[in-house]
Amino acid sequence: MRRLKNLNIIQLVINILLVIGEAIGLYFVITSAMSGGTSPVELLRFYTELTAIITGVVALMSIVPNIIGMKKKQNATPHWLFTLGYISAVMNILTLLVVAFILRPAMTQFDALFDVQSGSLFQHFLCPLLSLILFFFFAIASKAKFRQTFVPLLVTVTYAAAIVLGVVIIFYTQGAKAAHDFAPYPFFRILPGTDDPIHDGTNYLQNLGIAGIVLLMTYVICFVAWCVNRLMSLIVIGYNYQSGKKVVKTRRDEIDALGVDQENYTNVYHISYHDRRLKTWKVKSEGAKRAIKVFNTQKEAIEYANGQVKLHGGSIRIHSMVGRIRRDWQKNPRG
Repeated sequence: MRRLKNLNIIQLVINILLVIGEAIGLYFVITSAMSGGTSPVELLRFYTELTAIITGVVALMSIVPNIIGMKKKQNATPHWLFTLGYISAVMNILTLLVVAFILRPAMTQFDALFDVQSGSLFQHFLCPLLSLILFFFFAIASKAKFRQTFVPLLVTVTYAAAIVLGVVIIFYTQGAKAAHDFAPYPFFRILPGTDDPIHDGTNYLQNLGIAGIVLLMTYVICFVAWCVNRLMSLIVIGYNYQSGKKVVKTRRDEIDALGVDQENYTNVYHISYHDRRLKTWKVKSEGAKRAIKVFNTQKEAIEYANGQVKLHGGSIRIHSMVGRIRRDWQKNPRG
């Protein structure tokens, strides 16, 4: 399918740009951290840096499926890789929000936040933007389920829990100052017994309310990102986001949806047993990965196959219950 080939080309280009951009940004960030006496491992406590690493890794793993899909004209991206891309997209949205509402107000100059030498231009703007464009408009997965909307939320909650646990441990082992320095963002500096009233954690009910609002906003972002992707999958590539099946509008679309090579398509319809428990029969095209339609009786399957042959030409092969061909006949194509 030409549309799937073009889609894989676009995905390949964006993923290559993401790998290059994240690599450049990570290089500048590590260089800057080491020059300031900070270990590169300590950078992992920052959500933006963790997002950049995950985005780069997912993009790198997606290159091979994109090349395979481009050659075979199909979506070759495995479902687990699509899920990782979904997680990366949500994390990039949160990164943009953190940059806009937390990091930018803390900077004395706006240009310094998007400076090339610090890697901010790549990790805080260009790569997150490319990641969102890729997921919103060009990432498809016919098996996506609504329950997936909770996956990025679990990842973010796990990160937050790990940071809070680290802050608490450092607070009780090394003191408030060390815990304050370890917390990557101001909203993690909620500590009991500190002199700063803004960061004092004695009001646990208020802190719990703030945490609940943050989690709710995070899930709203997950839900909106999932809905936009499903909608664009329906518009751009023609996947039904409810059933996860290809929307068939024309005969050519039907052939493409069945996974049949258009050039070698021979219009051979196989009628065979489908389910022994339900005693159903199926009609399947030659070389297709799945059945065109399933019927309650063999007679209905034969009548349907006859109608397809009259419309499009080809032949019919009827299989017995054990799979052997017991009848084969040819019909002239229409016209």
